[in-house]
Amino acid sequence: MTKTKLMKRIALTSFLAVLIILSVVAVNKSYAQTLPELIAVAHTTRHLILVNYYTSGAWGKWYPITGQGTRVPPTLCGIVGQGTVSKQYLFVTGLDNKVHYKYYIQNNNPGLPPSEQRRWSEGWYTVPGDIRIGIRYGPACAVSASGYVMVAVYGTKGGIFGIYSNTSPDGLNWGTWALHPPQAEYKFPIIWPLTVVACSTMGSIYHCGGMTRFDLFVPGPGHVLLHKSWDLEIGWGPGLFPGQTGEWDVVSGIAIDLDTSVAAVNYADVAVDVVVRSARSMIYWTELDIAQHTWGWIKIPGVTTSAPSLSINYAAQQIDLAVRIPRQDLVGHRQKSIDAVLWTPWDTTPSTQRTRCSPAVSFRSGGEVAVLILGTDHHIYYSEKLPEGDWSGWVDVGYVATNDPPSMANVGWIGGIPE
Repeated sequence: MTKTKLMKRIALTSFLAVLIILSVVAVNKSYAQTLPELIAVAHTTRHLILVNYYTSGAWGKWYPITGQGTRVPPTLCGIVGQGTVSKQYLFVTGLDNKVHYKYYIQNNNPGLPPSEQRRWSEGWYTVPGDIRIGIRYGPACAVSASGYVMVAVYGTKGGIFGIYSNTSPDGLNWGTWALHPPQAEYKFPIIWPLTVVACSTMGSIYHCGGMTRFDLFVPGPGHVLLHKSWDLEIGWGPGLFPGQTGEWDVVSGIAIDLDTSVAAVNYADVAVDVVVRSARSMIYWTELDIAQHTWGWIKIPGVTTSAPSLSINYAAQQIDLAVRIPRQDLVGHRQKSIDAVLWTPWDTTPSTQRTRCSPAVSFRSGGEVAVLILGTDHHIYYSEKLPEGDWSGWVDVGYVATNDPPSMANVGWIGGIPE
């Protein structure tokens, strides 16, 4: 073989190798573009459960999730940022007043074929037990970084009204329903909204303090905030505060609204950020320091007549607060760095769409703040805010016959958790 022919063959081989690499990159990119970045769920006045996905910069159509119906909003809770895998649980109070759930799992590894990258669990599961669930609010749930799942509801068992919780190490093998407080003579039928939060979106259990931990919040008699915590080592209590023995901590200082859900997030088991609406529609924030066992209420200027919404934005390393501004019916947004105590001033979404419900807030992989609202015309609308920019115009995501806002979660974040 002559030197000229040899050089041509080497050049051809190199060219083909480059083509193969480019084709693999293109295929992987096309796989990545077909994977959702956000997921949203809603329910209709006819008890249907709907799901939608934000993929390649746009929302798709609403699709029904069959097999169960619900009269109250469904609940999303899950983990994101653990390598390439995200997992979201969908909990509902069924028409039989029992707790049913299924899960959506997404592997954002571009080397996998599309059929292995995302799926819903087959059918629905039921949290076992003879508890009867109250139907005013949907289940509260959270997932820890270690994969534990907790669900909390109002219900009755053997004529005992109260708050019940159940915990599973893997979302499949549930324990028994625990009554809070545990006294059998407790029969007062509380009907206020529950919130459960976990250190759930970390890259490893180490970032969560090496344990599985949940915090449970509920408005209580006298307009105080009640709190208790659970961890894998000792169960309920002693919790965050000295002397806690499984009973409720009373976090007083302000009168909170009894019918509004508490918003809470936990970053790396360092602090639990909590935002509440007061009985006079004012907004208060507190940061529960897990190491120092302290917190104190700080008033955030402004008012709201709906439940506040909180989200950890790992891409931008910040916590986002979104509320409905009364009279204007716009969404107000503030943010703060994860380890900071000062919030930015309010900014507002475009005035071309309005809402009378709480907004749903999440984030995109570029650090954008993502917001979904139920418009006054019963269409769902989407807007996002760039990290250093303004809000985009509202995008119509479609008509949904509902009176309740949707839920939304990030399922595409693979950037890890900043140290």
